[in-house]
Amino acid sequence: MRRFTYLEEKTIRAGRSLKEMTLAEMDEIWNEAKELEAKGEVAKSNVAECNCNDAKRSDAEGAELLQ
Repeated sequence: MRRFTYLEEKTIRAGRSLKEMTLAEMDEIWNEAKELEAKGEVAKSNVAECNCNDAKRSDAEGAELLQ
């Protein structure tokens, strides 16, 4: 779940949507999150601090974007 949250946050901060990203772009961010997680550097979610409508969607809605 942390990796998906990291993927969402990074995408939102870049002003993009998961819908417009390629799988390769998502995979790159996913692997970045995986590396940070292995180093213990993935922090708690900061989505609540983002003033973006995408940040307010539910986990189910977010999962739909990846399908």
